[in-house]
Amino acid sequence: HSLATFASRQPCIAGNWKMNPTTLTEAISLATDVRDAAQTATAKSIIFVPSSFIPAVHSVIKDTKINIGAQDCHWETKGAFTGSLSVSMIKDLHCSHILAGHSERRILFGDNDDIVNKKVHAILNANLNCVLCVGENKEEYDLGVSKEVCALQLA
Repeated sequence: HSLATFASRQPCIAGNWKMNPTTLTEAISLATDVRDAAQTATAKSIIFVPSSFIPAVHSVIKDTKINIGAQDCHWETKGAFTGSLSVSMIKDLHCSHILAGHSERRILFGDNDDIVNKKVHAILNANLNCVLCVGENKEEYDLGVSKEVCALQLA
């Protein structure tokens, strides 16, 4: 890559709130703090918020440059998928980004590369931004196969 390519890139700072905070009041307070701190930021900012707090957090940040994202999605548009959110549901909540392939989803919920691929396609087909997470676990790191694992996840 040339220096011009790197110079044209906009830095991005993203925060995944995971399963925090635990109350709506705390979520609104945190969103307010993030909003106030990011007023002079030049980097693109994204916060990945627990789905139950997305509408309230959106109301706090809606007139700012902060983007709101969902932490996960289902690749199907509708159906019997209890607890899941479709990409269209997430889009309707004013999210511009969705995470796919987070290590916790891969390890704890069995999101394999095929599932992640379906999610990525669903996100992109809805004209949303996908933040694809790739990486090795500790065992793979210790075995020295980090590059191979990442290459497989990106294939």
